[in-house]
Formats: sequence, structure tokens, C-alpha cells
Amino acid sequence: LDFSEKVKTYRSLVAAVSLLDPTHQFIQRLAESDPANAAWQRDLSVSFHKLGHLATAQGNLPEAQRLFGEALRIAQRLAESDPANAAWQRDLSVSLEKLGQLATAQGNLPEAQRLFGESLRIRQRLAESDPANAQWQRDLAVSHCKLASLARDNGDDAGFQRELRECYRVLDQMHARGLHFDPALAQVYQQLAGVFGS
Repeated sequence: LDFSEKVKTYRSLVAAVSLLDPTHQFIQRLAESDPANAAWQRDLSVSFHKLGHLATAQGNLPEAQRLFGEALRIAQRLAESDPANAAWQRDLSVSLEKLGQLATAQGNLPEAQRLFGESLRIRQRLAESDPANAQWQRDLAVSHCKLASLARDNGDDAGFQRELRECYRVLDQMHARGLHFDPALAQVYQQLAGVFGS
């Protein structure tokens, strides 16, 4: 980054803080006023996620871990309160994934493995429950890609190849069903097809 880009990034972070902080405080007051209101609890979890991303962008990883942890606790409560609610199960998988990404950034690969693995298991259940749901299939493919990256970082070539093959399998099934591919996903599919395609 040159100096002008650094200034631009700094200004955008400052602006984000000035917007997110009061919004978060308002959402938190609502959620605390009615703990039984699931919609407000979910809004609070999303707000914690946004603040966690901001803390990560600022390089404050301990604060990001605290914020993502708060989001995870809410997501766990909601998911446990209604295991049949697919949206809340997906929220839980996203929270686990975010903490896994943070653990990777902190060099805690065993913890990242655990978190990504938990997220993957939720996504496998969702994907199997509705093979026509493009979002859930995409989530599953992303989980396999993240586990592949983690295996590579651990020097586990067999695990790396296995997870990439699983990612390709999911994407190939999506392609066969005519499910939507965003540009990034389409690029990954093309690359993997060059390796694993028949």
C-alpha cells in the first residue's frame, strides 16, 4: 500500500467504528431487554461478527476473538433451542468458521482444525438435507477448501489432496444439478476440474 491507500484505509476504519459502535449498542440494549426475542438475539450475533471483522482489520486479534466468541455463544444458544431451524444451524457454522480463520491467523492450527471440523459437520448435514440449495452446497465446498489449506500448512499432503478432492466432488455435483456458481466459485471449480476431472 502506498501512503494514500493507507490513509484511505485508516479513514474507512474510523468511519466504520463511528457507525458500528452506536448501532451495536442499540442492538445490544434491544437484545438485553427481551432475551426471548430470537430475532434480536440473532441481530446481536451479526453485530458482534461485524465488530469482529473490524477488530481483525485493525490488527486487534484478541479483541476479534472476544467478539467472535460472543457471536458464537449466541449462535450456539439459538441452534440448540431449535435444531430444526436450518438458518440458525448455518449461523452456527459461520461463527465456527470465523473463529477457525482467526485461530489460523494466530498460528493455532490444532484449534483451527477443530473449529473448521465442527463447521464442516454442520454444513454436511445441511447440504445432505437439501441438495438443491446452492448456498448450503457452496458452504460445504468452502469448508473443504479451508481444511485443504490447513492441511497444506500442516504439511499433510494426503489431507490436502483429500479435502481438495471433496471440494471438487461437491462443486461437480452442483454443476451437474445446474446450481448457481458465483465467479470465485466457478474459478475454483475450473482449477480443480483440471486436476481431478475425468
